[in-house]
Amino acid sequence: MTGTLYGLGVGPGAPDLLTLRAVNVLRTVDVILAAASPRNDYSAALDTARPHLRADARLLRLEFPMTRDAGILRAAWLKAAEAARDVLEGGENAAFLTIGDPLVYSTFGYLLRTLREVAPHLPVAVVPGITSFQAAAARTGTVLCEGGEKLRILPGINGRDDLAVQRIINVPKRGIGAVSIGKVNMYAAEHGMNFYDALLRIGAVPGLGKAAPKIDQFTDEIGRFRKNLKDGMAIQNVITDILESTGYKAELMEEGEVEAETRLENISELSNKAVAYWEDAEEPTLDGFLEEVALVADIDSMDESEDRVVLMTLHSAKGLEFPYVYMSGLEDGLFPSSMAMSEDPEALEEERRLCYVGITRAEKTLMMTGARQRMVKGETRFSRPSRFLAEIPEEYKEEERQEDSVYQRSRRLSSDDLEDPGLPWARSSGISMFGQNPYVSKKSGMPSAQPAFGKAFTVQKAASLDYAEGDRVHHVKFGDGTVKQIADGGKDYEVTVEFDSMGVRKMFASFARLQKL
Repeated sequence: MTGTLYGLGVGPGAPDLLTLRAVNVLRTVDVILAAASPRNDYSAALDTARPHLRADARLLRLEFPMTRDAGILRAAWLKAAEAARDVLEGGENAAFLTIGDPLVYSTFGYLLRTLREVAPHLPVAVVPGITSFQAAAARTGTVLCEGGEKLRILPGINGRDDLAVQRIINVPKRGIGAVSIGKVNMYAAEHGMNFYDALLRIGAVPGLGKAAPKIDQFTDEIGRFRKNLKDGMAIQNVITDILESTGYKAELMEEGEVEAETRLENISELSNKAVAYWEDAEEPTLDGFLEEVALVADIDSMDESEDRVVLMTLHSAKGLEFPYVYMSGLEDGLFPSSMAMSEDPEALEEERRLCYVGITRAEKTLMMTGARQRMVKGETRFSRPSRFLAEIPEEYKEEERQEDSVYQRSRRLSSDDLEDPGLPWARSSGISMFGQNPYVSKKSGMPSAQPAFGKAFTVQKAASLDYAEGDRVHHVKFGDGTVKQIADGGKDYEVTVEFDSMGVRKMFASFARLQKL
């Protein structure tokens, strides 16, 4: 006789919010299965359920590593499924504990799918639990939906759809201004819908004028791209279609700036990854590709056993853990960005969530730093500490500061005292609002040519190049190619190379380090 596996939701984290059925199951099962990180054995679900457990119940911890490595994850899920199988085939009943509901963003889903592979004959029952959004609604007294309304659940890891749409609606420029976007936002709020759904009903939004047909064209394009994906068009072909039909590629090529060239190179690399993904994936999907590229990036190739520093973005860090985490740039104007502080509150809230992601990556120690002053485009800018730091309870902080300085005095100024919060300098005279000029020599009192702090980054322009137009050269990343043009850009030579396999690339000679063949 085999036992039964119960996927048991313990609710949002309070022992008194377990259902009666969940409590009854916990009082009868022989084994408790608790998910835990390989780096520690803490389980929030186990702590929540502990008051209801049998005194003689056996505890078995199953490791679910926080990593993006598909091989590591697959091995862990198989090991967990085999452990559960052994318990059930031994005739014991077991309950796998999970915060919230077992079938809503839960590790139980991985265990369930894998167990069905290795032992499909074993019985499984699901005990529902109260989800986090249900608990939040109850706590705030918010009605989630009623009547004919629809309830949509979006994973927090993907951010808000509204912000994503607003960031691309005018890229490339379509003549859809901030006033029109504001009117659409108001309509969406009044009718309880998201921003994109409001765009689809643009005819009902008052006062748009000439912007209405431009918005229609935008949503028609999005609809066509979605249809292409639904019809099975390869992702790389969809990317090409988007670049060509929207005019984004042409806009970047017309700019002719180094930044635009870099973006084109990034797009080319994205297309290459799409080709590889389409060929290697068993069931290629857009969501799968975005998960692999946008969230994983180079982190997939990281060997967690190596003793070295890992640099990553906050987006790439989602789902990972490290003993020691260092977050830099915690300054108003940088993180949160000036754009986020000047836009609607949702933009700032999105960066606040990103900050939380970074904070929660640390297992032992978190170090958060900010600069007192920075050199930005030849100007010294004095910074205010990020407002996110002030939101952290004092009992969780140990602050280390240098001697009293403009940085500390800036903390005592309110945003009302500053014309541009986080950027308190007088452009006309070069004298800061705090009465100090960092370029003044302490010995002579005269302006210095270089700041007295930090180390300036300089480009070392070569006196001449050992290659000329028409020569064959080698690049460490792009391979072999032919030099098409060399232009003296003042601080450095701008070299245009047509590579055999990577197309035309424009680069600075001091960075490219081309070798003549």
